[in-house]
Amino acid sequence: MSTLLFFVGAAAISMAALAALRSRDPKRLRVFRASGTPSSRSLRVLLWSAFLAPGLGLLMLGQASAFLSWSGAVLVAGWILAARPAAALES
Repeated sequence: MSTLLFFVGAAAISMAALAALRSRDPKRLRVFRASGTPSSRSLRVLLWSAFLAPGLGLLMLGQASAFLSWSGAVLVAGWILAARPAAALES
């Protein structure tokens, strides 16, 4: 049960950071001519750190199966977020 809780917590943190990265990515905003303010470099570094830190935490805690599940979940979520239409940026 604890492996599932570790996985869900880590995945939730990473998904939130990934969604924030996607919605404020300067290149994506420019390409789709979407309104919004691009994030600064320091904010992007902070969001990438927040995205990757749960995986590192799972490894440090010895939760190998939770780490493998987390890595698969963030891979699939990344593809889903990237495939969403540009109109979804406006929301």
